[in-house]
Amino acid sequence: MRQWKFDNTQWLFEVDNSTGCRVLECNQQTSYADCIQMVFEDYGLDHREHDVVLTYKLSKTFSQNLPGDTPPDIIGNYRQFHTFLGQLKRKTVRLYVEVKKKSWTNQKKKQKARKKR
Repeated sequence: MRQWKFDNTQWLFEVDNSTGCRVLECNQQTSYADCIQMVFEDYGLDHREHDVVLTYKLSKTFSQNLPGDTPPDIIGNYRQFHTFLGQLKRKTVRLYVEVKKKSWTNQKKKQKARKKR
């Protein structure tokens, strides 16, 4: 599992060395949904069992006036994803992928909601 941890004065991304990293090619024509789908495919994840959260840290240029404990930015929709892509024009910014196991409670709620439709 890959995730962010706060360590004294800064945020650090804890990497799962057993899964390594992947290179995802994204550009202005790439949608948020396409990027999420690439993550599921490249890491061999099942949509029914996992959730994917995309995050990034602001570049040093943008964050130099912010406190060191400023958390990473979470990408949760198309607009936020394209804000991230816009940052790539000026600086190298890493996209971090956090994989979370879905809780059975949330899955059951979604299944019940679908059955009611």
